[in-house]
Amino acid sequence: MANIPEPDEIDDEDWFRDKLVYEIGRILNGADVRHEILLGFGLDIGVFVFHQDRTACKFLEVKTSSPSKGRVGMGDRAGEGTQVDLLLREDDSLRQLRSVIMWILGDSSRRTGEQRYAFFDCIEAKASAYGGVELTKQNNLNATKLLKRGLTWEELSDSLGRFLLT
Repeated sequence: MANIPEPDEIDDEDWFRDKLVYEIGRILNGADVRHEILLGFGLDIGVFVFHQDRTACKFLEVKTSSPSKGRVGMGDRAGEGTQVDLLLREDDSLRQLRSVIMWILGDSSRRTGEQRYAFFDCIEAKASAYGGVELTKQNNLNATKLLKRGLTWEELSDSLGRFLLT
């Protein structure tokens, strides 16, 4: 089944999140998997995939980068919030979350069809934070570092599928 069309504009995080929700639904419906998608469930997107004897819980944090914003913030200006609390955990704990939590970054300065997406885990998010992750300061991701392994929309969709269905 074909992907939903790649979004033209991805500078608005909520709009980009909504496009990702449509793509997630397409992936899971195409795999004929029962599921529920919840927004703002701790992280931006919570996906519950129902198997016969278990429920898999998957969470996605969505970020956008644009020249007009100049930064990719995490948490609030006081250095608080779910994202910061999460990334303050020890790396061993974050490694255990690789099958449960992933992050998606879309770079609006790159054109449709280009490798303008990053799909990364909490360890990579923590490592890409300018000056490390700390309480009491505005925390920001280094989009340039994360996009060194940029993905096209199709590659992002494939990565999402593998994450959601395993």
